[in-house]
Amino acid sequence: MAVKPEVILGDITTLDVDVIVNAANPRCWVVAE
Repeated sequence: MAVKPEVILGDITTLDVDVIVNAANPRCWVVAE
């Protein structure tokens, strides 16, 4: 899932989890849509 500014502003809580996971596992950027 791409991190978009509007998404961050809309769903900071949900995005926060994805950001932490992506930071811990960069491969998620390739796997996630």
